[in-house]
Amino acid sequence: MITSFKELKNQILEFNPENSGIYTGKNLEEAELLSFRDLINQQINIESSVDDSVYVPVLISGKIDFIKAVFCLWNAGKVPVAIDPKTTYNELEVIKNMIPFQFSLTDSNINNTQFSSPEETDNYSEERAIVILTSGSTGKPKAVLHTFRTLSEAFNSGKKFFNYSNQDRWLLTLPLFHISGFSIFFRVLLSGSKLIIPDSNLERTGELVEKFSITHLSLVNTQLQEFAKTESNFSSLKAVLCGGTPFNSKLIQSCIDKNIPVYKVYGSSETAAFVTALDCKNFRSKNDSAGLPLNGVDIIIDNQNDEVLIKSKSLFVSYLGNENITGKNQEGYFRTGDCGFIDSAGFLFLTGRVKDLIITGGKKVSSIEVENALCELAFITDCHVFGIENEKWGEAVAAAIVGSEHFDEDDLDAYLRNKLSAYKIPKKFFFVEFIPKSSTGKTDIVALKNLIGIE
Repeated sequence: MITSFKELKNQILEFNPENSGIYTGKNLEEAELLSFRDLINQQINIESSVDDSVYVPVLISGKIDFIKAVFCLWNAGKVPVAIDPKTTYNELEVIKNMIPFQFSLTDSNINNTQFSSPEETDNYSEERAIVILTSGSTGKPKAVLHTFRTLSEAFNSGKKFFNYSNQDRWLLTLPLFHISGFSIFFRVLLSGSKLIIPDSNLERTGELVEKFSITHLSLVNTQLQEFAKTESNFSSLKAVLCGGTPFNSKLIQSCIDKNIPVYKVYGSSETAAFVTALDCKNFRSKNDSAGLPLNGVDIIIDNQNDEVLIKSKSLFVSYLGNENITGKNQEGYFRTGDCGFIDSAGFLFLTGRVKDLIITGGKKVSSIEVENALCELAFITDCHVFGIENEKWGEAVAAAIVGSEHFDEDDLDAYLRNKLSAYKIPKKFFFVEFIPKSSTGKTDIVALKNLIGIE
Protein backbone atom coordinates (compact mmCIF):
# COMPACT_ATOMS: atom_id res chain seq x y z
CA MET A 1 0.00 0.00 0.00
CA ILE A 2 1.42 3.38 -1.06
CA THR A 3 0.91 5.99 1.68
CA SER A 4 3.32 8.75 0.65
CA PHE A 5 5.16 10.19 -2.34
CA LYS A 6 8.42 8.79 -0.99
CA GLU A 7 6.96 5.26 -1.15
CA LEU A 8 5.54 5.91 -4.63
CA LYS A 9 8.90 7.18 -5.82
CA ASN A 10 10.75 4.19 -4.41
CA GLN A 11 8.32 1.78 -6.09
CA ILE A 12 8.71 3.43 -9.47
CA LEU A 13 12.52 3.54 -9.27
CA GLU A 14 12.90 0.00 -7.94
CA PHE A 15 10.08 -2.03 -9.47
CA ASN A 16 8.53 -0.30 -12.50
CA PRO A 17 9.81 -1.43 -15.92
CA GLU A 18 12.11 1.00 -17.73
CA ASN A 19 9.53 1.32 -20.51
CA SER A 20 6.81 2.52 -18.10
CA GLY A 21 5.96 6.11 -18.86
CA ILE A 22 4.26 8.49 -21.27
CA TYR A 23 4.21 7.64 -24.96
CA THR A 24 3.56 10.43 -27.41
CA GLY A 25 3.70 10.52 -31.18
CA LYS A 26 1.73 9.41 -34.23
CA ASN A 27 1.67 5.68 -33.45
CA LEU A 28 3.16 3.08 -31.13
CA GLU A 29 6.10 2.23 -33.41
CA GLU A 30 7.23 5.86 -33.71
CA ALA A 31 6.24 6.98 -30.20
CA GLU A 32 8.65 8.88 -27.98
CA LEU A 33 8.98 7.57 -24.40
CA LEU A 34 9.10 9.91 -21.41
CA SER A 35 10.02 7.48 -18.66
CA PHE A 36 8.40 7.88 -15.25
CA ARG A 37 11.82 7.07 -13.77
CA ASP A 38 13.05 10.35 -15.24
CA LEU A 39 9.90 12.40 -14.82
CA ILE A 40 9.49 11.55 -11.15
CA ASN A 41 12.89 13.08 -10.35
CA GLN A 42 12.09 16.53 -11.72
CA GLN A 43 11.97 19.49 -9.40
CA ILE A 44 11.33 23.21 -9.58
CA ASN A 45 12.82 25.89 -7.38
CA ILE A 46 10.16 27.59 -5.29
CA GLU A 47 10.88 31.05 -3.96
CA SER A 48 11.27 31.19 -0.18
CA SER A 49 8.60 33.89 0.00
CA VAL A 50 5.96 31.37 -1.04
CA ASP A 51 7.59 28.28 0.43
CA ASP A 52 4.98 28.03 3.20
CA SER A 53 2.22 27.44 0.64
CA VAL A 54 0.95 23.89 1.04
CA TYR A 55 -1.58 23.84 -1.82
CA VAL A 56 -0.61 24.93 -5.31
CA PRO A 57 -3.18 25.29 -8.12
CA VAL A 58 -2.22 23.67 -11.42
CA LEU A 59 -4.01 25.28 -14.40
CA ILE A 60 -2.15 23.69 -17.29
CA SER A 61 -3.80 22.59 -20.53
CA GLY A 62 -0.92 20.42 -21.80
CA LYS A 63 -1.24 16.95 -20.30
CA ILE A 64 2.49 16.21 -20.22
CA ASP A 65 3.28 19.58 -18.63
CA PHE A 66 0.49 18.96 -16.11
CA ILE A 67 2.09 15.65 -15.10
CA LYS A 68 5.53 17.27 -14.85
CA ALA A 69 4.05 19.93 -12.57
CA VAL A 70 2.48 17.29 -10.31
CA PHE A 71 5.78 15.45 -9.92
CA CYS A 72 7.63 18.69 -9.20
CA LEU A 73 5.14 19.72 -6.52
CA TRP A 74 5.23 16.30 -4.89
CA ASN A 75 9.02 16.51 -4.77
CA ALA A 76 8.76 19.94 -3.14
CA GLY A 77 6.36 18.71 -0.47
CA LYS A 78 3.41 20.56 -2.02
CA VAL A 79 -0.09 19.37 -2.81
CA PRO A 80 -1.35 20.02 -6.36
CA VAL A 81 -4.83 21.49 -6.76
CA ALA A 82 -6.06 20.31 -10.17
CA ILE A 83 -8.04 23.10 -11.84
CA ASP A 84 -9.56 23.49 -15.29
CA PRO A 85 -7.21 25.89 -17.17
CA LYS A 86 -10.30 27.61 -18.60
CA THR A 87 -11.30 28.75 -15.10
CA THR A 88 -12.07 32.47 -15.02
CA TYR A 89 -10.52 35.01 -12.66
CA ASN A 90 -13.75 35.30 -10.63
CA GLU A 91 -14.02 31.52 -10.35
CA LEU A 92 -10.41 31.34 -9.21
CA GLU A 93 -11.14 33.89 -6.50
CA VAL A 94 -13.91 31.61 -5.18
CA ILE A 95 -11.42 28.74 -5.07
CA LYS A 96 -8.85 30.93 -3.29
CA ASN A 97 -11.38 31.61 -0.54
CA MET A 98 -11.59 27.85 0.01
CA ILE A 99 -7.91 27.05 -0.45
CA PRO A 100 -5.55 29.97 0.27
CA PHE A 101 -2.55 29.92 -2.08
CA GLN A 102 0.31 32.26 -2.92
CA PHE A 103 1.29 31.06 -6.36
CA SER A 104 0.07 28.74 -9.10
CA LEU A 105 1.46 26.85 -12.09
CA THR A 106 -0.15 27.87 -15.38
CA ASP A 107 0.41 27.60 -19.13
CA SER A 108 2.10 31.02 -19.04
CA ASN A 109 4.71 30.22 -16.41
CA ILE A 110 5.25 26.46 -16.79
CA ASN A 111 7.17 26.96 -20.05
CA ASN A 112 9.55 29.35 -18.30
CA THR A 113 10.07 27.02 -15.35
CA GLN A 114 13.49 25.47 -14.91
CA PHE A 115 13.25 21.76 -14.17
CA SER A 116 16.12 19.96 -12.46
CA SER A 117 16.89 16.73 -10.63
CA PRO A 118 16.35 17.13 -6.90
CA GLU A 119 18.98 16.63 -4.25
CA GLU A 120 18.30 14.04 -1.60
CA THR A 121 15.52 15.41 0.58
CA ASP A 122 12.90 14.32 3.06
CA ASN A 123 10.67 17.25 2.11
CA TYR A 124 8.17 15.03 0.31
CA SER A 125 4.41 15.33 0.31
CA GLU A 126 3.84 12.62 2.88
CA GLU A 127 0.13 11.93 2.91
CA ARG A 128 -1.84 14.44 0.87
CA ALA A 129 -1.69 13.70 -2.85
CA ILE A 130 -4.19 15.79 -4.83
CA VAL A 131 -7.11 18.17 -4.54
CA ILE A 132 -9.83 17.68 -7.14
CA LEU A 133 -12.62 20.22 -7.59
CA THR A 134 -16.12 18.91 -8.08
CA SER A 135 -17.86 20.18 -11.18
CA GLY A 136 -19.95 22.76 -9.34
CA SER A 137 -22.36 22.96 -12.30
CA THR A 138 -25.13 24.36 -10.16
CA GLY A 139 -23.12 26.37 -7.65
CA LYS A 140 -19.92 26.60 -5.63
CA PRO A 141 -17.57 23.66 -6.24
CA LYS A 142 -16.12 21.54 -3.42
CA ALA A 143 -12.40 20.91 -3.02
CA VAL A 144 -11.98 17.17 -2.54
CA LEU A 145 -8.75 16.10 -0.81
CA HIS A 146 -7.27 12.65 -1.51
CA THR A 147 -4.17 11.05 -0.04
CA PHE A 148 -1.75 8.60 -1.61
CA ARG A 149 -3.44 5.94 0.51
CA THR A 150 -6.98 6.62 -0.75
CA LEU A 151 -5.80 6.67 -4.37
CA SER A 152 -3.89 3.42 -3.80
CA GLU A 153 -6.97 1.79 -2.28
CA ALA A 154 -8.99 2.78 -5.37
CA PHE A 155 -6.27 1.30 -7.58
CA ASN A 156 -6.28 -1.99 -5.66
CA SER A 157 -10.08 -2.33 -5.88
CA GLY A 158 -9.99 -1.71 -9.63
CA LYS A 159 -7.04 -4.07 -10.12
CA LYS A 160 -8.92 -6.99 -8.59
CA PHE A 161 -11.75 -6.45 -11.08
CA PHE A 162 -9.82 -5.50 -14.25
CA ASN A 163 -6.54 -7.33 -13.53
CA TYR A 164 -4.24 -4.41 -14.39
CA SER A 165 -0.70 -5.30 -15.53
CA ASN A 166 2.49 -3.58 -16.66
CA GLN A 167 1.64 -4.62 -20.23
CA ASP A 168 -1.42 -2.34 -20.35
CA ARG A 169 -1.59 0.74 -22.57
CA TRP A 170 -4.02 3.40 -21.34
CA LEU A 171 -5.21 6.15 -23.69
CA LEU A 172 -5.64 9.41 -21.76
CA THR A 173 -8.97 10.62 -23.11
CA LEU A 174 -10.19 12.63 -20.10
CA PRO A 175 -8.84 15.83 -18.49
CA LEU A 176 -6.31 15.39 -15.70
CA PHE A 177 -8.06 17.99 -13.56
CA HIS A 178 -10.97 15.55 -13.22
CA ILE A 179 -10.76 12.48 -10.97
CA SER A 180 -11.38 10.09 -13.89
CA GLY A 181 -8.42 11.44 -15.86
CA PHE A 182 -6.13 11.74 -12.85
CA SER A 183 -6.99 8.18 -11.80
CA ILE A 184 -5.88 6.89 -15.21
CA PHE A 185 -2.48 8.54 -14.64
CA PHE A 186 -2.23 7.09 -11.11
CA ARG A 187 -3.22 3.58 -12.28
CA VAL A 188 -0.44 3.65 -14.84
CA LEU A 189 2.05 4.76 -12.18
CA LEU A 190 1.14 1.94 -9.79
CA SER A 191 0.84 -0.77 -12.42
CA GLY A 192 4.07 0.19 -14.20
CA SER A 193 2.25 0.36 -17.54
CA LYS A 194 2.13 2.87 -20.42
CA LEU A 195 0.19 6.13 -20.71
CA ILE A 196 -0.60 7.17 -24.28
CA ILE A 197 -0.87 10.91 -24.93
CA PRO A 198 -0.98 11.37 -28.72
CA ASP A 199 0.46 14.37 -30.53
CA SER A 200 -2.97 15.46 -31.72
CA ASN A 201 -6.44 15.35 -30.19
CA LEU A 202 -8.00 15.77 -33.63
CA GLU A 203 -7.88 12.10 -34.55
CA ARG A 204 -10.80 9.92 -33.69
CA THR A 205 -10.45 7.81 -30.57
CA GLY A 206 -11.06 4.60 -32.50
CA GLU A 207 -8.18 5.38 -34.85
CA LEU A 208 -5.88 6.06 -31.88
CA VAL A 209 -6.86 2.73 -30.32
CA GLU A 210 -5.68 0.94 -33.45
CA LYS A 211 -2.50 3.00 -33.96
CA PHE A 212 -1.31 2.59 -30.36
CA SER A 213 -2.77 -0.89 -29.67
CA ILE A 214 -4.66 0.55 -26.70
CA THR A 215 -5.84 -1.90 -24.03
CA HIS A 216 -7.79 0.47 -21.75
CA LEU A 217 -9.57 3.82 -22.01
CA SER A 218 -12.34 5.76 -20.29
CA LEU A 219 -15.10 7.59 -22.16
CA VAL A 220 -18.05 9.80 -21.36
CA ASN A 221 -21.30 9.41 -23.31
CA THR A 222 -20.52 11.88 -26.11
CA GLN A 223 -17.11 10.25 -26.67
CA LEU A 224 -18.66 6.78 -26.83
CA GLN A 225 -21.10 7.98 -29.50
CA GLU A 226 -18.20 9.05 -31.73
CA PHE A 227 -16.14 5.98 -30.83
CA ALA A 228 -18.94 3.64 -31.90
CA LYS A 229 -18.99 5.17 -35.39
CA THR A 230 -15.34 4.33 -36.06
CA GLU A 231 -14.50 1.32 -38.18
CA SER A 232 -11.17 0.37 -36.64
CA ASN A 233 -9.40 -2.71 -35.31
CA PHE A 234 -10.32 -3.00 -31.62
CA SER A 235 -8.70 -6.40 -31.01
CA SER A 236 -6.19 -4.95 -28.52
CA LEU A 237 -8.91 -3.62 -26.21
CA LYS A 238 -9.44 -5.18 -22.79
CA ALA A 239 -11.80 -2.61 -21.31
CA VAL A 240 -13.62 0.59 -22.26
CA LEU A 241 -14.78 2.23 -19.03
CA CYS A 242 -17.91 4.38 -19.36
CA GLY A 243 -19.05 6.60 -16.53
CA GLY A 244 -19.79 10.14 -15.41
CA THR A 245 -23.22 10.49 -17.02
CA PRO A 246 -26.18 8.24 -17.87
CA PHE A 247 -25.43 6.18 -20.98
CA ASN A 248 -27.74 5.09 -23.75
CA SER A 249 -28.16 1.35 -23.20
CA LYS A 250 -28.72 0.69 -26.91
CA LEU A 251 -25.43 2.40 -27.70
CA ILE A 252 -23.51 0.29 -25.21
CA GLN A 253 -25.20 -2.91 -26.40
CA SER A 254 -24.30 -2.09 -30.00
CA CYS A 255 -20.64 -1.74 -28.95
CA ILE A 256 -20.72 -5.04 -27.07
CA ASP A 257 -22.25 -6.70 -30.14
CA LYS A 258 -19.16 -5.50 -32.05
CA ASN A 259 -16.98 -7.24 -29.43
CA ILE A 260 -15.97 -3.91 -27.88
CA PRO A 261 -15.56 -4.64 -24.14
CA VAL A 262 -17.61 -1.79 -22.65
CA TYR A 263 -17.97 -1.63 -18.86
CA LYS A 264 -20.37 0.76 -17.17
CA VAL A 265 -18.78 2.20 -14.02
CA TYR A 266 -20.03 4.47 -11.27
CA GLY A 267 -18.22 6.70 -8.82
CA SER A 268 -17.32 10.30 -8.06
CA SER A 269 -14.49 12.62 -7.08
CA GLU A 270 -15.11 11.69 -3.46
CA THR A 271 -14.73 7.93 -4.10
CA ALA A 272 -11.52 8.33 -6.17
CA ALA A 273 -13.32 7.35 -9.39
CA PHE A 274 -15.38 4.20 -9.88
CA VAL A 275 -16.59 1.93 -7.07
CA THR A 276 -19.02 -0.26 -9.10
CA ALA A 277 -18.75 -1.93 -12.49
CA LEU A 278 -21.13 -3.73 -14.85
CA ASP A 279 -19.38 -6.22 -17.11
CA CYS A 280 -20.33 -7.24 -20.64
CA LYS A 281 -21.82 -10.62 -19.72
CA ASN A 282 -24.35 -9.02 -17.34
CA PHE A 283 -25.17 -6.00 -19.47
CA ARG A 284 -28.02 -7.46 -21.50
CA SER A 285 -29.99 -8.54 -18.41
CA LYS A 286 -28.98 -5.55 -16.23
CA ASN A 287 -28.49 -2.78 -18.78
CA ASP A 288 -29.94 -0.04 -16.56
CA SER A 289 -27.71 -1.02 -13.63
CA ALA A 290 -24.54 0.72 -12.45
CA GLY A 291 -23.15 -2.74 -11.68
CA LEU A 292 -21.84 -4.55 -8.63
CA PRO A 293 -19.68 -2.98 -5.90
CA LEU A 294 -15.95 -3.57 -6.27
CA ASN A 295 -13.99 -5.51 -3.68
CA GLY A 296 -13.91 -3.64 -0.35
CA VAL A 297 -16.81 -1.34 -1.27
CA ASP A 298 -20.00 -1.39 0.81
CA ILE A 299 -23.13 0.26 -0.61
CA ILE A 300 -26.44 0.70 1.21
CA ILE A 301 -29.62 2.70 0.54
CA ASP A 302 -31.00 5.30 2.96
CA ASN A 303 -34.59 4.28 3.63
CA GLN A 304 -35.60 7.89 4.23
CA ASN A 305 -34.90 9.28 0.76
CA ASP A 306 -33.46 6.36 -1.28
CA GLU A 307 -30.02 7.99 -1.25
CA VAL A 308 -27.04 5.82 -2.20
CA LEU A 309 -24.50 5.60 0.63
CA ILE A 310 -20.96 4.30 0.09
CA LYS A 311 -18.24 3.14 2.45
CA SER A 312 -14.79 2.41 1.05
CA LYS A 313 -11.12 2.87 1.97
CA SER A 314 -10.83 5.01 -1.17
CA LEU A 315 -13.14 7.71 0.22
CA PHE A 316 -11.78 11.25 0.31
CA VAL A 317 -10.37 12.78 3.48
CA SER A 318 -12.21 16.10 3.62
CA TYR A 319 -13.59 19.09 1.73
CA LEU A 320 -10.96 21.83 2.02
CA GLY A 321 -12.45 25.10 3.19
CA ASN A 322 -15.56 23.21 4.32
CA GLU A 323 -14.11 20.88 6.95
CA ASN A 324 -17.35 21.12 8.94
CA ILE A 325 -19.12 19.42 6.03
CA THR A 326 -17.94 15.81 6.03
CA GLY A 327 -20.35 14.42 3.46
CA LYS A 328 -20.52 11.28 5.58
CA ASN A 329 -22.94 9.90 8.17
CA GLN A 330 -21.99 8.70 11.65
CA GLU A 331 -21.14 5.23 10.36
CA GLY A 332 -18.65 6.64 7.83
CA TYR A 333 -20.83 6.20 4.74
CA PHE A 334 -20.47 8.90 2.09
CA ARG A 335 -23.75 10.50 1.08
CA THR A 336 -23.54 10.51 -2.72
CA GLY A 337 -26.58 12.67 -3.43
CA ASP A 338 -27.74 9.99 -5.87
CA CYS A 339 -31.00 8.10 -5.50
CA GLY A 340 -31.19 4.41 -6.25
CA PHE A 341 -31.92 0.88 -5.15
CA ILE A 342 -30.16 -2.48 -4.94
CA ASP A 343 -31.84 -5.52 -6.45
CA SER A 344 -31.91 -9.03 -4.99
CA ALA A 345 -28.70 -9.96 -6.86
CA GLY A 346 -26.79 -7.00 -5.39
CA PHE A 347 -26.76 -4.81 -8.51
CA LEU A 348 -26.99 -1.05 -7.94
CA PHE A 349 -29.55 0.94 -9.96
CA LEU A 350 -29.55 4.74 -10.03
CA THR A 351 -32.82 6.65 -10.34
CA GLY A 352 -31.64 10.26 -10.17
CA ARG A 353 -30.18 12.90 -7.88
CA VAL A 354 -31.73 13.65 -4.50
CA LYS A 355 -31.73 17.37 -5.36
CA ASP A 356 -33.03 16.66 -8.88
CA LEU A 357 -35.93 14.53 -7.75
CA ILE A 358 -39.01 16.21 -9.20
CA ILE A 359 -41.98 16.52 -6.84
CA THR A 360 -45.05 17.18 -8.97
CA GLY A 361 -48.46 17.25 -7.32
CA GLY A 362 -46.92 15.50 -4.30
CA LYS A 363 -45.59 12.59 -6.38
CA LYS A 364 -41.92 11.81 -6.95
CA VAL A 365 -40.53 11.58 -10.47
CA SER A 366 -37.08 10.20 -11.28
CA SER A 367 -35.46 12.29 -13.99
CA ILE A 368 -33.32 9.32 -15.08
CA GLU A 369 -36.39 7.11 -15.60
CA VAL A 370 -37.90 9.69 -17.96
CA GLU A 371 -34.57 10.25 -19.74
CA ASN A 372 -34.15 6.51 -20.30
CA ALA A 373 -37.63 6.29 -21.81
CA LEU A 374 -36.93 9.20 -24.16
CA CYS A 375 -33.53 7.86 -25.25
CA GLU A 376 -35.10 4.61 -26.39
CA LEU A 377 -36.36 6.58 -29.39
CA ALA A 378 -33.80 6.27 -32.17
CA PHE A 379 -34.20 9.87 -33.34
CA ILE A 380 -33.43 11.33 -29.87
CA THR A 381 -29.66 11.70 -29.54
CA ASP A 382 -29.56 13.44 -26.16
CA CYS A 383 -31.91 14.79 -23.52
CA HIS A 384 -32.10 16.19 -20.01
CA VAL A 385 -35.15 16.04 -17.75
CA PHE A 386 -35.67 18.56 -14.94
CA GLY A 387 -38.34 20.33 -12.91
CA ILE A 388 -39.74 23.81 -13.54
CA GLU A 389 -41.94 25.91 -11.28
CA ASN A 390 -45.67 25.41 -11.79
CA GLU A 391 -48.54 27.09 -9.93
CA LYS A 392 -50.79 24.05 -10.00
CA TRP A 393 -48.33 21.21 -9.38
CA GLY A 394 -45.54 23.01 -7.52
CA GLU A 395 -43.13 21.54 -10.04
CA ALA A 396 -43.78 20.30 -13.54
CA VAL A 397 -41.66 17.80 -15.44
CA ALA A 398 -39.79 19.33 -18.38
CA ALA A 399 -37.40 17.88 -20.96
CA ALA A 400 -34.75 19.41 -23.20
CA ILE A 401 -34.32 17.22 -26.28
CA VAL A 402 -31.82 16.95 -29.11
CA GLY A 403 -33.24 15.13 -32.12
CA SER A 404 -31.72 13.86 -35.35
CA GLU A 405 -34.96 14.63 -37.21
CA HIS A 406 -38.14 16.64 -36.80
CA PHE A 407 -40.77 15.08 -34.57
CA ASP A 408 -44.14 16.10 -33.20
CA GLU A 409 -44.71 16.89 -29.52
CA ASP A 410 -48.04 15.04 -29.54
CA ASP A 411 -46.32 11.92 -30.89
CA LEU A 412 -43.79 12.13 -28.06
CA ASP A 413 -46.57 12.39 -25.50
CA ALA A 414 -48.40 9.40 -27.00
CA TYR A 415 -45.23 7.32 -27.01
CA LEU A 416 -44.43 8.13 -23.39
CA ARG A 417 -47.94 7.19 -22.22
CA ASN A 418 -47.07 3.60 -23.15
CA LYS A 419 -43.91 3.82 -21.06
CA LEU A 420 -44.65 6.01 -18.06
CA SER A 421 -47.40 6.98 -15.66
CA ALA A 422 -49.18 10.15 -16.74
CA TYR A 423 -47.69 12.35 -13.97
CA LYS A 424 -44.14 11.44 -15.13
CA ILE A 425 -44.66 12.65 -18.69
CA PRO A 426 -43.05 16.06 -19.37
CA LYS A 427 -45.54 18.90 -19.45
CA LYS A 428 -43.07 20.99 -21.44
CA PHE A 429 -40.60 20.00 -24.17
CA PHE A 430 -37.69 22.21 -25.22
CA PHE A 431 -36.17 21.29 -28.58
CA VAL A 432 -32.52 22.34 -28.70
CA GLU A 433 -29.54 21.78 -31.00
CA PHE A 434 -27.34 20.58 -28.13
CA ILE A 435 -27.29 19.99 -24.38
CA PRO A 436 -24.53 22.10 -22.76
CA LYS A 437 -21.96 19.88 -21.05
CA SER A 438 -19.08 20.31 -18.66
CA SER A 439 -15.61 19.06 -19.60
CA THR A 440 -16.48 15.71 -18.03
CA GLY A 441 -19.71 15.21 -19.95
CA LYS A 442 -22.17 16.24 -17.24
CA THR A 443 -25.08 18.52 -18.13
CA ASP A 444 -24.35 22.16 -17.30
CA ILE A 445 -27.70 23.03 -15.71
CA VAL A 446 -27.09 26.77 -15.55
CA ALA A 447 -26.04 26.95 -19.21
CA LEU A 448 -28.98 24.78 -20.27
CA LYS A 449 -31.53 26.98 -18.52
CA ASN A 450 -29.94 30.08 -20.04
CA LEU A 451 -30.13 28.42 -23.45
CA ILE A 452 -33.85 27.72 -23.20
CA GLY A 453 -34.62 31.00 -21.44
CA ILE A 454 -35.78 29.94 -17.99
CA GLU A 455 -34.45 30.71 -14.52
